[in-house]
Parts: sequence; C-alpha cells; structure tokens
Amino acid sequence: MSKPLKKAHWSPSCCDVCGETKVRALGHREYTVSNRTADFLMQFEDVCCQNCGFVYEQKRPDEDFLYDFYRDAHNRYSSAVEIHVDYDIQARLTPIERFVEKGARILEVGASTGHFCKSLEEAGYHAEGLDPLDQEDDPSVKKGFITERQNAQEHGLYDAIVSYYVLEHVRNADEWIEQLSCLLKEGGYLFLEVPDYKAYPHNSLTFEHMLHFRPHHADLLLKKHGFTVIRDQDYKASRYFGFVTVAQKTGARVEHIVPDFKVEDIIEEAVTLYQKAKEAEQENKELAQKIAQKIKNSAAGISNPVVCFWGANEYASRIVAHLKTETLPLYILDNSETKIGTHHEEFDRPIIRPDEEALPQGDKIFILCSPNWNKDIKEQIQNMKISVSDILDGTLDKNE
Repeated sequence: MSKPLKKAHWSPSCCDVCGETKVRALGHREYTVSNRTADFLMQFEDVCCQNCGFVYEQKRPDEDFLYDFYRDAHNRYSSAVEIHVDYDIQARLTPIERFVEKGARILEVGASTGHFCKSLEEAGYHAEGLDPLDQEDDPSVKKGFITERQNAQEHGLYDAIVSYYVLEHVRNADEWIEQLSCLLKEGGYLFLEVPDYKAYPHNSLTFEHMLHFRPHHADLLLKKHGFTVIRDQDYKASRYFGFVTVAQKTGARVEHIVPDFKVEDIIEEAVTLYQKAKEAEQENKELAQKIAQKIKNSAAGISNPVVCFWGANEYASRIVAHLKTETLPLYILDNSETKIGTHHEEFDRPIIRPDEEALPQGDKIFILCSPNWNKDIKEQIQNMKISVSDILDGTLDKNE
C-alpha cells in the first residue's frame, strides 16, 4: 500500500553565517524519503554565499513539515538483536572530560534513543536528552525541538550542551544556536559535531542536510552568539566524515561578521567540492551496477537463488534498480522494528524481519547494505541455521 506524499512550503533564507542574501547557485537536488507512515518530498536549491562562502539551502521547509518528518522517522530499535551504535563513544567523551567537571549537568540535543546520555551518566555526569523522534525510549530523553524550550526557568540550567550531527538539519541556525546559548550557563561549554563539507562533501549533501559546514564557518556562526571557539587541539570526530567544535559561552558577541579568510578562494573551493560530490554520486551509481552484476554472477550457479538485501536504505535501492528486469526473487530485510512490513523504494515486496522463520526458502545471497553495521549483520547471518550461498558487500562507496 502506497504512503501519502507530504510536501513542504519552502521559503527563501539568507546565509546562516553572515546574514547576506547574494549567492552563487550550485545546483538542485530532489529526494523522496520514505518514513514510517508517509513519504516526504525534499527539494534543495544549493547555493554558496558570495559574502562568506558558506554553502546552504536557499529555501527551507516549514517547521511543521520538519516536525512531522523527524517524528515519523524510522528508529533503530530491534527486539531480536542488539544494534550497536554507529559512532565512537570515547571520541565524544574525550573533549567533554577535558573541559567539564564530573557531576555537571549536560543536555544532549538530538539524543535519539538516549544511548549517549547513558554513556555520560556512566562517565559521572547528570545527562538529559532532547529529540523529536516519536518512540518509547529512555525517560531522560524528552520529545521535541530545542526551539520549543522557551521556559525562562531553564535559562542557564546546563553546564554543557552536546549535539552530534544535528546542526546541519536545522532550518534556522541563528535561532538554534541562540536557544542553546540561553540554556547554557555563563562559562559553559558547547560540543558540536557536523559533517565536514571540505573533507567529505558527498556525506554533507544528503537528503536531510540544509547547512554544509567547514570549520571556519562553524567558528564564525558561534562567535555571533557570544561563544569563544577553542581549537587548540584537533579532536577526533565520532564519525569519520565529521569534525569537532568546542566552544565556551563568554558573552563576547560579534555583531558584524568579517571573514578572516580570502572569500574568493573559499567560494571557488565550495564550487569544486560540490562538483566532487556530484562526481562521487555518479561513481557510486556505477559501482552499484557492478555489484548488481556480481549478484547475477553469483546467482547463475545456484539452482534456487534467493537474493536478500540487508539494510533498507539508499544502497539497497541503488543496486536493486539494476536487477528489476531479472527473474531473481528479491527481498529486503532490516533489523529496525519500525521498518518491518513497510515498502522500500525499488522493491516490490515489503521489508521483512531478518530471522530464520521469516526468511524465504532457497540458497540465499546476502547483500550487506549498512556500512556501519555490516560486521554485526554478517555475524548475525553466520549464527543463523540457514542455507547461505554468498555474502556480498553492497556498500562500496567511492567517497569512503
């Protein structure tokens, strides 16, 4: 059964870093994202600010659309198997433990299931979380957006705020950072991670991201809101494609942003990086075609082949598009409880639970499509009492 398609009202926005509106057009991207109960149409106009070189989406979706989008997102919960986190816990703790005393009160914005809040508690902090995802999780994680935290009694409540891979999603970075500043004590610390547009432009230009940061742009944005950025040490990001920013609330606001770099060079670099991301996207499509051929070759020597894609995501869709004309039985599996029974792009069958009873009969060719969990998935397959003919990596990504 097809899901309703939700469309946003898109309105123009100025540069989040410097506030200017004069831009250089980079390109257009469009995605249909399948969530739990609805599909969401994303239409991005990528531009580069002519004043500071920041790359962002010139038009932003309305707040209600975004709220529905994130509340309706799939979660990673599984009752059948433990799903490990896709980030380096110690990489997140290291800068926090350097600057924040044990026993301090910390808020995580974008806490998802509350896993890192638990890690903070275990490390000796008092942790709370905030996330819009509609799911039953740790009671320490409240539901909602940071912009809804308008209670004056909460101002200056936290010694530190942490947020990982959230800022690139927000429709108004100024409003978002200002709200964090209000909740943070004077002298408190802010720890951010975002995708690094310079090092990994392809990972920044995805279907959810509206803001595309390089470290100097993150610094300029925070200085506007009274933060002093601390870059005396190059901290390892918790995901390979990100960078870490540590900043302290000092109240020294910069009213007028003046870039401390040659803007012309930054703009040209932004254009080059955008083209690099587009080329990587095309190369990934070609790699998907090669993987599809490997599947056909593997199935050719089997009397009763069953092709099982494990991980309902863009990797699976990209590969199976090259198998649509084949007579091979194609199945899509996922550990996420919220995805079971729903339809995934390019697949005729609904997503099934990856257990022995739900899997079809036949000699199975597994295509692993979750780069952060492929090792765990392979172990899960090997622990099953089923007939396995082949296991192929479906996440060969030119950008990684």
